[in-house]
Amino acid sequence: MKVNSMKKKVHTKLFVFYFCVMSMIPFAGCKHIMALLNAAFKKPTMTYKTMHLKNVSFKGMNMDFEFLLNNPNAVGVTLSSLRYKLDIDGSTLLQGTSSRSIRVEANGSSPVRLPLGVEFRKFVKSMMAFFQKRDYVPYAIAVEFGIETPIGNITIPLSHKANVPVPKLPEIALSRVDVRVVKETKTIPIIGTKFQIPTGAQIDIALNMRQKGKFPVNLRGLNYNVTMGGTSLMKASTRPGNLKVGGAQLVKIPIRLGQRQAITLIRSIVNKKFDLALNGALDLGAFKLPLKFDANSTKKLNLPATGNLSTLLQALTKFKIPGM
Repeated sequence: MKVNSMKKKVHTKLFVFYFCVMSMIPFAGCKHIMALLNAAFKKPTMTYKTMHLKNVSFKGMNMDFEFLLNNPNAVGVTLSSLRYKLDIDGSTLLQGTSSRSIRVEANGSSPVRLPLGVEFRKFVKSMMAFFQKRDYVPYAIAVEFGIETPIGNITIPLSHKANVPVPKLPEIALSRVDVRVVKETKTIPIIGTKFQIPTGAQIDIALNMRQKGKFPVNLRGLNYNVTMGGTSLMKASTRPGNLKVGGAQLVKIPIRLGQRQAITLIRSIVNKKFDLALNGALDLGAFKLPLKFDANSTKKLNLPATGNLSTLLQALTKFKIPGM
């Protein structure tokens, strides 16, 4: 009952106001009438509320801007159009117009949303360098809101500046390398001597990936090539996956060597020329992050004892085992 009573009072005041205005037309010019209308009408206001980040990846992100249209008058107004310009890192990235029809009743307010899609390639020259160095990027949004009112169309400009976080590259490190020689006891028929010969070797490589940024990372796979002494031992790819914010993932790469490769491995360890490397690229969707690791650079390189391997080599040479 109180609400209806208030509405009746408002409509009564409007009726009296417009009656007074109309009654003055014979005695006053149009300019004076418009001056009275302008004086009685309060300009609506636009307020920046917030910006929601969505679908953030190394390709881009969606910036959903939210504004508030406030109408302090006893009559309704309509947001009919808006013109926008978005600057990212000092360069104009997006600009355009959008037709709208948002009605705001008397003494009311309404949210106004402006969703914009940003592609990093449109303002970034080197994607990898950009994400290595930047945690945030500055932006500026400028909007002109077209409002239809009883006294005509008006334009309300509004601008806002802030920083927006960008994805961080995952941290990838060579965690450990374990090398194990697989041996088998053999007996030489002529002299009846027993000794061990290598039948193969096992190399286990572990990579540790961490995500310390504000957003999860979608990994499309790791393509890698493991070499020993410049010779390729294995070429393969890992499956796609996700790195959560603050999460870690251990990538294990097992490599099985045959007898000839195992003997080459033993020689390199005994002669202190062990040279195992992993080269590859992590597919992040928008670009590939190159990776290069040397087994000798990790603190957790576990090699067989050199003395035992040296004795093994001497036995293989003495009895002329195939593969030597």
